[in-house]
Amino acid sequence: MKKKILLLICFFVFGILSNVYAASYWVVQTRTQRLLHIQKDANNVTIVESYPIIDPKADYVVNPKNNTCWITSAFQGQVICYGKATPFVVSSFGAPMSLALDVKRQILWVADGALNQIVKMRLDGTIEKRVQINTSSRSIASRADGGLWIATSYGLILLNSDGEVVKKFEQTTKHLSGVPGKNSVWLANPVDNHIMHLDGDGNILTEGRLKTLSGLIAVKDGDCVLLGRDSVFQLDADGELVGTLSGLDSPSHIVYQPVDETIWVLQSRGKQLVQLPKEIEQGPLTVIAGLERDNLRVEAADNIKWVSKARRPKVEKPKVEKPKAEKPKVEKPKPEKPKPEKPKPEKPKVEKPKAEKPPEKIKPEKKDITKPKPEPEKKESAVKPVKPGTLQKPEAMPKPSVVPAPPVSSLLSGPPMYKDGGVLLATVYEGLSSKRLKKAPQALVRRYVWNFENETFTLLLGLSVEAYNSYTNRDRAKWVEMLAEGVNVAKPIAEEFRKISEKNNWTTEQTANFVLSFVQCLPYTVDNVSTGVDEFPRYATETLVAGGGDCEDTTILAGGIFLVLGYDLVCLNPEGHLAIGVKGKFPGFYFEHNRKRYHYSETTGTGWKIGDIPDIYKNVSVTIYEIPKKK
Repeated sequence: MKKKILLLICFFVFGILSNVYAASYWVVQTRTQRLLHIQKDANNVTIVESYPIIDPKADYVVNPKNNTCWITSAFQGQVICYGKATPFVVSSFGAPMSLALDVKRQILWVADGALNQIVKMRLDGTIEKRVQINTSSRSIASRADGGLWIATSYGLILLNSDGEVVKKFEQTTKHLSGVPGKNSVWLANPVDNHIMHLDGDGNILTEGRLKTLSGLIAVKDGDCVLLGRDSVFQLDADGELVGTLSGLDSPSHIVYQPVDETIWVLQSRGKQLVQLPKEIEQGPLTVIAGLERDNLRVEAADNIKWVSKARRPKVEKPKVEKPKAEKPKVEKPKPEKPKPEKPKPEKPKVEKPKAEKPPEKIKPEKKDITKPKPEPEKKESAVKPVKPGTLQKPEAMPKPSVVPAPPVSSLLSGPPMYKDGGVLLATVYEGLSSKRLKKAPQALVRRYVWNFENETFTLLLGLSVEAYNSYTNRDRAKWVEMLAEGVNVAKPIAEEFRKISEKNNWTTEQTANFVLSFVQCLPYTVDNVSTGVDEFPRYATETLVAGGGDCEDTTILAGGIFLVLGYDLVCLNPEGHLAIGVKGKFPGFYFEHNRKRYHYSETTGTGWKIGDIPDIYKNVSVTIYEIPKKK
């Protein structure tokens, strides 16, 4: 009997140890567009489950209490929880774009990009509160006190645990990450390469700059991990460099796994995960390879190096005993002796380790950035509207630099791989149409609704799944080439637009504004005119399936439609932005090129007409990119 009990205890202990040394991770494989649930022990790694996703840019968070994963599905208007017996779906959103999990209170915050709302939701799907913020949010981060940080195009917003706006800050940012278990937050803006660490009240603890910044994650103890072009940098809470991970191959994301508090870098176009060391000094780094082919294996990182910097020790100030004052004698009063001055101990000098070139030296500094920045109530054009019946005079802009069209590549010289870029059906209805396309196994169905000249229009679109998958697996070309190639998928859409234009007897200016109104009001488009250029431009088909995109994505889509309709185009590139120049005799701002007037045309935000230009781009240098001709 004792032997049986001992044997059971051994099996029980072995089971516990097996669970201790096995870690369960979640990661999005962007190339194959799957959410992977993987399990890793010391030498082996396996896929527990794989879930298909529509948007490779979907945001996700992991709940360490039950090891489930919540992920956004923007076009479907859903937030989905995986890791249970069956996926749990919440469909109470217009377009969920960003998530933040309050682990302590088990509350999920959701940023709805279509409705410009922040939604506070319990994990059973119950909506506790909707907060209207009147602008789209770029990123959100939870706080230890139950509140929330919100990054918008107009600055930071701080909510308390009840969802009430406490403060607004003028500091703009794109990347935002809260320190686990604290109220502080790290933020970074890739437009000006600015990095900041703010305390819970919004005061700057430290700041600096890092070129080609594309992501960050805050970790415990206030540290921050920054993603550069081909390296990763870890800073401590004071902005001092802890270490550098170099030799990476096209790193794209930093992944934080809260189950064991490890940090991983997704590289090689989503094929590998590289683990950052937990300690300052560590042996060979761990790599999980084979993510794209389900042939997972643990490898040693031979070409990747971690160069650590010793953390600055905390120096305690020496205690100085106060000299005891002598009591004056009553019998014979004596002149009072001057009180001995308190000796000022010299602080021991501590040499700071010199950080490598990136990031630049970060100077701790206390600043108050709580001055509210006025936030517009509506997304309106920065150009003053013209009263009906009046003519807005054309205004020439400074002479731009010019980049000639590149030689015709294989992308443009060969026949299209799919007829009409994979568009199976395109129909435009005047008014809000309730018609739906029947879902087919090999078709992606999309529906777009927008307004133009006080009228509502509906576009129903059916896209080939095979064509879409082909585009997502293609290498990224130059965006002027991607724009020219976009005429394939744009053709059936442009022909529908032409019918509407002819029916309403629109001028070329009205037709151009109709095209702009469509791309500006794509469902779930969250970036506005101040958004920087993304490093991963989408083909027009990808933008239509995703339901929107950044400035270069909507420019590529709009450009294809304009070309099919017969407009003469160039691409306009103010620093950090992308727009279209449309040739014609229109009102508003234009650039001269080859003795032609190309009018500035904004494809992001809403309400921008041909010739309208945001104030921030009126006095900056602009580069014209000529568009190659498709054979």
